[in-house]
Amino acid sequence: MKLEEKTITVKENRIHYYTYGNGSPLLFIHGHRSDTLRWRNLIYFLGQKFKVYSPDLPGFGKSPALKKWHTISRYADCLSEFTKVVGLKDYVVFGGSMGGIIALDMLLKDGFSASVRKLILMG
Repeated sequence: MKLEEKTITVKENRIHYYTYGNGSPLLFIHGHRSDTLRWRNLIYFLGQKFKVYSPDLPGFGKSPALKKWHTISRYADCLSEFTKVVGLKDYVVFGGSMGGIIALDMLLKDGFSASVRKLILMG
């Protein structure tokens, strides 16, 4: 089984993402100077227990840059909307490095924390 590639539009931004595995949903957020494919072995591992959704952050991997300034808050807004568009509910968030900071900012967004079952942050 290999990573399945998809693209959606979120708040006027095209987001490229991968899915892998079966089970409860897990949102994987990569860090700065990275993309999803850098973490593919970890995603394959996590996909043994979860259905992993792993977007390339705007301006990284195959996702074009945001139309406005890149800030943690704008990334968090974009990913919060991403979770709604792909229909994630009762899911785990795994944030690595800057992805962890984005995940924490997402917790401040209206309605986000009610959908998150667990938060895993990796330095």
